[in-house]
Amino acid sequence: MYKCECGREFEKRQSFIGHCGHCKVHLDPERFSRRLEIYRKFPDYQKDSIELRKQVKIDNDKKDSERWVSEQHKCEYCGKIMTSKFASGRFCSRSCSNGYVSSNQSEDVIKRKTRNTGPNLEKGQKMSSILTDESKYKLSKSLKLYYKTHESKLKGVKFTEEHKRNLSIGIKRAIEQRGARPGYLSKGRTKNSYPEEYWSNVLTNANINFIREYKIIKSENNISGHGCYFFDFYLPECNVDLEIDGSQHFTSTKQINSDKIRNNNIINAGFIVYRIRWKSPKKYHNEVVDDINTFINWYNKLINDKTFIPNKLTIIDWN
Repeated sequence: MYKCECGREFEKRQSFIGHCGHCKVHLDPERFSRRLEIYRKFPDYQKDSIELRKQVKIDNDKKDSERWVSEQHKCEYCGKIMTSKFASGRFCSRSCSNGYVSSNQSEDVIKRKTRNTGPNLEKGQKMSSILTDESKYKLSKSLKLYYKTHESKLKGVKFTEEHKRNLSIGIKRAIEQRGARPGYLSKGRTKNSYPEEYWSNVLTNANINFIREYKIIKSENNISGHGCYFFDFYLPECNVDLEIDGSQHFTSTKQINSDKIRNNNIINAGFIVYRIRWKSPKKYHNEVVDDINTFINWYNKLINDKTFIPNKLTIIDWN
């Protein structure tokens, strides 16, 4: 606690100091008689002093301006004698300041600002005729980035036959060099998804031989059209295509129709199709175990029982 001479007590030191200074003026009038007299005569002394200082500053600025005008300064751009001070005092107006800057720029600044955005081509001349190999590479790289970022806007854009040919050659080369497939794996996806890893472990633990991402070429299997089909898991001992399908294979109309065509083509090529709808083992543990047991029993029966004739298409959905 802080106690003033007048008897008041304060918890905060700041409040005590402010009050104590006020008390000294009134409790000791002989020592502070002059200040007390000013306070009594001029209650708005502090406010008046601030306004006075502002007015003094205005008067001083006015005197400086009149003195500067009397010296008759000339504008560095138009040469006119200035009647008032503008900014730093070098120019009479903003237009003169801008004109001076633009007329005295260095050659490098002018070249940088007036740099043309492209070469001047003659009539009938193509851009490819004047570009170097390095420039062509940079241009193709920027175009690929543009197509990637504006894919939604470029839907329906028709490419030339030459461009389509080049794209096809690039995809084929990617497949030969790093085994990438068209679609999601060609975009740098090298790791298997969780459902694929899960069923890989299931087949391995059950001692079932399988091949991941097995490719069949349509033209070599009497299937109309170009390209290939990829199996999630190919079981070579019984010629089975095992597919682990996400929810989109059962909800999207386009995907459902595409799967029907694919199933018919693969069955006609001599394969057996076995499709299992993916379910999360954490949420649907019992259902997943039932699907695994059903498939393993079906596979063992197909391998061991020579009299067993399986359906060409088996789809395991929700029970």
